[in-house]
Amino acid sequence: DVCACAAFLLKNEKKRMEWKAAQKMMANPAAFIDEVKAFNANEIPENTLKECDALIALPFFNYDTMKSKSTAAANLANWAINCVKYHKIYVKVAPLMAKVEEATRTKNEAEASLAIVLAKVAAIEEECARLDEKLNGAVTEKERVEAQAATCLEKLGLAERLVNGLADEYKRWTKTVAELKDLTQKLIG
Repeated sequence: DVCACAAFLLKNEKKRMEWKAAQKMMANPAAFIDEVKAFNANEIPENTLKECDALIALPFFNYDTMKSKSTAAANLANWAINCVKYHKIYVKVAPLMAKVEEATRTKNEAEASLAIVLAKVAAIEEECARLDEKLNGAVTEKERVEAQAATCLEKLGLAERLVNGLADEYKRWTKTVAELKDLTQKLIG
């Protein structure tokens, strides 16, 4: 029964293997062990799984009972039981693993997109900092020019007061010169 279960799993046998065929399957122990090690428990056909379940359900098909007959048979039985259990769990977990892979891929794509966006944001922030520096320089220059203009306006106001003050003096001096000329003519003449 153990060899039949191993044959179902390893060879995808359609019917139960007899002892002679099982001996032939295990004739080269090293090759048989390599075949057992290389077995992919992820892909067990449904009909093979049914046949193995029927054998595994037998009351004597367990490690402890088989060990009393043969250690090799006990280990092979244990291997068959574990392969079937693993496959049943894998069938349930495989879709979840696919979802995890898809989620991981989506996350990686999103992180790549985020990195591109963050690089663009950094470039824009750098440009903003450069423009802020330029603006601060322009504001400083504007304040300097406004201060210079205020100084010039103050000087212009002082100059206008001086000119207005001198204009009054001009009128007074012109009148005084005219009076002095008139007085000079009167004194001489």
